Amino acid sequence: SIDAAPVNRLSLAETLRRIEGATVTQLRPARQSPHRVNPVYPRPLRDYLGEGPEPGEWRQVAGGVEVIDVPIPVDDRRVRILRVQPGQRLPRHGHSGDEVTMVLAGGYRTREAAYRRGDVESADASTIHQPVAEPGEPCICVTVTRGPIIPTVALSRLFQKVSRIWS
Repeated sequence: SIDAAPVNRLSLAETLRRIEGATVTQLRPARQSPHRVNPVYPRPLRDYLGEGPEPGEWRQVAGGVEVIDVPIPVDDRRVRILRVQPGQRLPRHGHSGDEVTMVLAGGYRTREAAYRRGDVESADASTIHQPVAEPGEPCICVTVTRGPIIPTVALSRLFQKVSRIWS
């Protein structure tokens, strides 16, 4: 959505000159862990979770839905990792604030779009959706929310009180 900008006719030549003259430095591997590290979880997230094959203790919140609260002190936001079994639907809900979700493994779909590993969905107070995990492997994603989730049906409100996933 950015307007086109003219490129200097010497830009390519200058870039190639810099590449040819660049020195290559040997990178040292990151700090080695005695544990097997699960590559699903990016390094910045593992810094908060530890180095084991799983990021922490999964808490069952509903059939086929597990959550880990990530201890990141970020003002009024809450960070979680969700693991949703293939085909499992989350309750239909809205948002009192913003929510950003990044898929780490598997995928999910909403009525509007499908999200796969590396995709990011952004929701706000105008968003009402019901994510469904795609077939295949479990959908693992990290979510950052501001404000509580708003269930859209009475059963979801009961689910909210029982599981506390949305609070």
